[in-house]
Amino acid sequence: MTRIVLRPIGSPMPLGFFTVAIDSVLVSAPQWGLLPAVDRRAVALILFPAFVVQVISRVAAVLGFLLAAVAMYTAFALLMEDSRGREVLPIGRLGMARHATHRSLAMQLRDIERQAGVRRTL
Repeated sequence: MTRIVLRPIGSPMPLGFFTVAIDSVLVSAPQWGLLPAVDRRAVALILFPAFVVQVISRVAAVLGFLLAAVAMYTAFALLMEDSRGREVLPIGRLGMARHATHRSLAMQLRDIERQAGVRRTL
């Protein structure tokens, strides 16, 4: 038996929290007098890349929700298709997958003798 396990590469949440922590320290340091006022421009230049990383991690969260919505729609569409025996909601099948669900059985079996795994009777 073959098992396929998909694991996420990583969550964007730790990256987002690390950048928030770095930003907070860098903004608070001049306010507490830990950095001279002259270094404020340098702090602003350091904060900009951290801000970009935060935006990339908020966008990843939005894409995660979008992917979850697409997965739920596809699962629901396939469940309805299995229970009714026909396509109810479109899921974007193309090519051979579309032919398998929309053409007749005779068309699907049309070149079956040349398919991989099909042999003459021994």
